[in-house]
Amino acid sequence: MPHNSILSPNELTDSLVDYRRYIIFLVLLLSILFAAYVHQVTFDSSLRAFYESTSPEFKLYQRFLKIFGNDELLLVAIKYNAIDQAQLLDSLDTVTKKLGKLKHISESISLTNVTLFGEKGGTFGPQRLIIKENGQISLPSKSKLEDYRKALPFLNLLVSADCKTFGILLKMNESWRFKPDTAVLLKKIRTVIAQNIPIDATFRVIGAPILRMAFVRYNSQSAVIFGLLGCLIGGLAAIYIFRSFRFGLLVSIVVGLCIVWLLGLMGLLGIKINTATTIAFGIIPIVGTATLIHIITQYNSICQEVTDPTRALKKALGIVGRPSFMCAVTTSVGFGSLMVSHIPMVRQVGMILSLAVMSTFILSITVTPTILLLLKPVRCDIYERISHDYVSALQRRVLDLVFSRYKWCTVIFLAVMVFMFGSVPWIRIGIEPLEHFRKSTPEMQDGLFVRKNLSTIRCVEVVIESHPGAFRRPNAWREIDQLESRLLKLPGVLRTESLLSLMQYLHKQVAQPNMQDQDLFTNPRVIPQLLAITSLSPGGRKLLNQYLDDQRKICRITVWLRDSSATPLDKSIAAIRRILDQWKPTDVKSVWITGTLAVYSAQIADLLASQVISLVIALSVITILMIVQLRSLILGLLSLVPNVLPIACIFGLMAWLDISLNSMTIFAATAAIGLAVDDTIHYMTQFRRELSRVDSEQSVVDSLRKAHQTTARALISTSVVLFFGFLTLLLSPFQPLASFGVLLSSGILVALIGD
Repeated sequence: MPHNSILSPNELTDSLVDYRRYIIFLVLLLSILFAAYVHQVTFDSSLRAFYESTSPEFKLYQRFLKIFGNDELLLVAIKYNAIDQAQLLDSLDTVTKKLGKLKHISESISLTNVTLFGEKGGTFGPQRLIIKENGQISLPSKSKLEDYRKALPFLNLLVSADCKTFGILLKMNESWRFKPDTAVLLKKIRTVIAQNIPIDATFRVIGAPILRMAFVRYNSQSAVIFGLLGCLIGGLAAIYIFRSFRFGLLVSIVVGLCIVWLLGLMGLLGIKINTATTIAFGIIPIVGTATLIHIITQYNSICQEVTDPTRALKKALGIVGRPSFMCAVTTSVGFGSLMVSHIPMVRQVGMILSLAVMSTFILSITVTPTILLLLKPVRCDIYERISHDYVSALQRRVLDLVFSRYKWCTVIFLAVMVFMFGSVPWIRIGIEPLEHFRKSTPEMQDGLFVRKNLSTIRCVEVVIESHPGAFRRPNAWREIDQLESRLLKLPGVLRTESLLSLMQYLHKQVAQPNMQDQDLFTNPRVIPQLLAITSLSPGGRKLLNQYLDDQRKICRITVWLRDSSATPLDKSIAAIRRILDQWKPTDVKSVWITGTLAVYSAQIADLLASQVISLVIALSVITILMIVQLRSLILGLLSLVPNVLPIACIFGLMAWLDISLNSMTIFAATAAIGLAVDDTIHYMTQFRRELSRVDSEQSVVDSLRKAHQTTARALISTSVVLFFGFLTLLLSPFQPLASFGVLLSSGILVALIGD
């Protein structure tokens, strides 16, 4: 055999086997080094890694918070079943007062302590909305309550339309955001509520701090579960494929070391565990198992012909070493291409997966040879049974089908690809934070309870900036009124809230009888007077500060969006943007849309753009690597064709299974191309090897058959491991992560069919 033949063990292969003791010693030292950094791995409790702090949308949101104050709050929703209205309001008042005294809570607001300027007994001044007569408190009449709803921007969060569910807004201290003791505060809140409401009443607590706490809890659970399941699936797969517990133990040991190196790399680089980086604990063990299966399969196959284990191992590594290395490189490139994103979280997962894939390859080709030489290869009789199991039977049937019906296979391949890519326009974009949680989680159940019984919790903010003092003049408010009227006509908008509704209510209260028919915009002195009246009470001043800045040049409109699948959030936000672009007011310097949902929507759009670039980079680099590996331009280009099918499958499934495009599923296609190309490399490398045999005169078709017979079992085995490995992500309470598992599993299966 010529020295430069691919089948000949090269110097690197010889070194891996001959100097395995020194290599394994070096690997152990590195493992100890990485293990020392494991304790430095922490969880991202702030979600800051998701936001690009230099983006215009994020900067506008920070400016919004600086002008109108901290938006960090919790919402308590209490559903009463008692008929006694006085008892109901008494308990609500007690809970409101006690919650307001808790640490970290700056203000507790409910229907029982809200005041509004009005007239009582001939005297004008701040009046409580709740009526108190003969020592008992009661709700105002329905007509009065409706007037109050129109006047006060936040009242819909405090009482439901049927007056059976009441809300309490808990505003947090300015220094509260991203504090770690959310669980302690939440426990105190729930204790206070449970002790002071009727037994048959039901309550829920929602808010951004609770969602962040859930992210940390579920991320930690997911990392542990996926790491253990990855090791378990790898071991069980090896036991079944090779009919040997010792090979299962080998896989578990190597995969366990891969997890240690992964954690060590994260600790060394300061990368935290978050929603995105959690997937590394599901991907790395499965990728490591796939590499090990190729090595062990080839080793056992050669051992049936070569009696010397060392020689058989060298030959096996000579055959699978280079394609396995190229698989690691292409997979690393696929994940590394994610680093083009501006989102820190995506860059982090791209970096850690890229490095971890290469470290997994290093562990696979260094630790595995040492342990393999300590184990006995599969006996001939067992190997014979393995060669006639279900996997082998499937392999033979596929072989007969493909080579007898290759034209039909090609037609079906192209038809499926066109059909799947044609479904792209129907993909839904998911930008709602609650969509991160599955319906069975407490967080989702609490959110649905509030939506059903109290109010929608989906809103965006529209900010209008003019010149100092502009919002003391009626013309500015007339244009605000026109803008709100246009926004209310949008199908996705439920209601709008601004200071305008309060001023219209106050105008009716204080206007003289002969001026009742005049609107708010007729007399230029009315609005300054109403602003002065509102500022007379502490509650009024707080309300002014929430919707109007001190210089009266910046005002805010809160736009509440419907809870309906017929009006997706991204389309509603896009419709609002179009209205704002078409709105041409006088003396307005700028107008923008902001809020957490608006920022999230912008981040998703940025992710989408970056992932298109990422996918192009991954495909381009992988194609070049395939050309180098196969030493043929034509074969390199042809090898990419079947790997387009997984991308089409992923996009098609997102449309047909209603899997939203979100912060996780958005880079499923890039991950799939990095993983799916591995089987193609092994298949095409073997095909290239068969073509280049100097002692063979077999045709191209014969070379294809031989390559199929040689590699199909390992390809099927590794693909099945990848398929079931990624299906374990379905156990995650995070819906995007579970969807990512479904998409990637489907992509791997389709990639196998394509190969």
